[in-house]
Amino acid sequence: CFEALPEPGGMFRYGIPEYRLPTPTLMREIDWICSHGIDLRCNTRIGKDISFEQIQKEFDAVFLGVGAHLGMKLQIKGEDMKGVVDGVDFLREANMGKPVNAKGKVIVIGGGNVAMDAARVSWRAGFEEVHVLYRRTKKEMPASPWEIDAAEQEGVKFQYLVAPIEVVGENGQMKGLKCLRMELGEPDASGRRRPVPVEGSEFIVEAETLIPAIGQRPDLSFVPDGSGIDITRWNTFAVTHSNYMTNVPGVFSAGDVETGPDIAIKACAGGRKAADGIVRYLRSKKSK
Repeated sequence: CFEALPEPGGMFRYGIPEYRLPTPTLMREIDWICSHGIDLRCNTRIGKDISFEQIQKEFDAVFLGVGAHLGMKLQIKGEDMKGVVDGVDFLREANMGKPVNAKGKVIVIGGGNVAMDAARVSWRAGFEEVHVLYRRTKKEMPASPWEIDAAEQEGVKFQYLVAPIEVVGENGQMKGLKCLRMELGEPDASGRRRPVPVEGSEFIVEAETLIPAIGQRPDLSFVPDGSGIDITRWNTFAVTHSNYMTNVPGVFSAGDVETGPDIAIKACAGGRKAADGIVRYLRSKKSK
């Protein structure tokens, strides 16, 4: 088992905050799995420390469960300023025990559970104020209602019908976020009413830190050109769900890198089904 980060667990270890999933609880499960003869190699990044081609040569079957660790950009002016940190990166560094520069105010952009996690971790890190900005209303937020309620009870401030348009600052350091008021129009492809900008409604929210948490995607840079593996338009691996094998014989995949960002238990279920598919595949090869 090859793992790029210092400890195993993926998003369970580095994406879910400690207060929601204590590391000792997670590691107890991982240690039990490893006790069954797993050769675990951490700090080993595919494409850097070992090539994907080499793995294919050494093993009869390969499972790809790299998750979705890349955050989506806001695509607004100034988001490259100091003080802007992606939600996935923020949670990963916090879970690794790295110090958080929790000075002044922080703004979290997004309405999903990653945004709630980032806001609640920010509050625990000691920011003076934590603001969550969301372009629709509370009713449309995809985060679990209990996560939203918990954030509110902890003191996180929510501003609805607000969209960011520019990070403003001085000498490359963020000082605030220029925003627009929104109103809801007709439903879009998601079935939710589309946010429409209110003309002339610009305003600035002062803050030293901005955490965009508007979505994630898999990093497939480790897949070499000419691998032949089918990749969907959502930058995920296409599989046959009867066994979770890709179009390349012996290469399997499940979890966020196959479904796109989803709940953790669904990734567990996908991994278990893929394991069953791998066993059947190896048995079929042995019988030939």
